[in-house]
Amino acid sequence: MSFAYTFLEKPLFYDGTQLRELFPRTSGGVMGNGAVAFLGGCRVELEHLVDSDDVAQNAPIYSESMLHCIHEYFDIDLLATVFLQRLFISLVTDLLREHGAPVARRGDDIYANDRKLSVSIATASRVSTLIHCGFNLSSHNTPVPTISLPELGIHDAKAFSDELFHRYHREFVGCFHARCKVFGV
Repeated sequence: MSFAYTFLEKPLFYDGTQLRELFPRTSGGVMGNGAVAFLGGCRVELEHLVDSDDVAQNAPIYSESMLHCIHEYFDIDLLATVFLQRLFISLVTDLLREHGAPVARRGDDIYANDRKLSVSIATASRVSTLIHCGFNLSSHNTPVPTISLPELGIHDAKAFSDELFHRYHREFVGCFHARCKVFGV
């Protein structure tokens, strides 16, 4: 099983419509299992939210600037994708802690001092499963108390993303290797 990653140099505004099948490929990224990361603002209105809890709470998402990561998988179901989402968020948490950030993971989100750093969702399309994770690069004018990567000491979002996906790739490939190396019983 393979996994590829591309960082898109051109900023893109995330409004929720990017969480769709083949977005990584059609945005200049990868074909097949993989992810694209990019910088840009974020405003997801209710009609584009896929989290029914957010819709029920009338809670649109907004950030002036984020590091966005969109994953796509073609050979796993939604539950497995949710597990990968949690693995990804755990790796972000580990990496931030290595940089001295006082962060905690709560499910699929990351907090520091009760301020939210991330948004994250996993869903399914007609042909694949998808994950979107966004990490605040600005905490100004957000609808909930937030914290940003720069406030946690991360000033180079691309370098952070590259290191994160290097670690994620190692875990992803390692899990597949672990699956393929065992004899059946």
